[in-house]
Amino acid sequence: MRTLAGSLFNSRLTGPLRRLMMEGVVLQLVAVQAAAAAEQPLSRERDGLMARERTAVEEARQRLLADR
Repeated sequence: MRTLAGSLFNSRLTGPLRRLMMEGVVLQLVAVQAAAAAEQPLSRERDGLMARERTAVEEARQRLLADR
């Protein structure tokens, strides 16, 4: 990832070719991040909200619905 990010700044290209190269590198970085995220299990179920957090979320929801 560092190599990809470094290539954003080490290019000798200019103009439209530089922009195209930079867009390609950014897409590669997004793909690497997405692949890494897909390998990690979702932790929401394991680290669920505490009771007071659920209460706060429900209260906020009720207030938002009341403002309609």
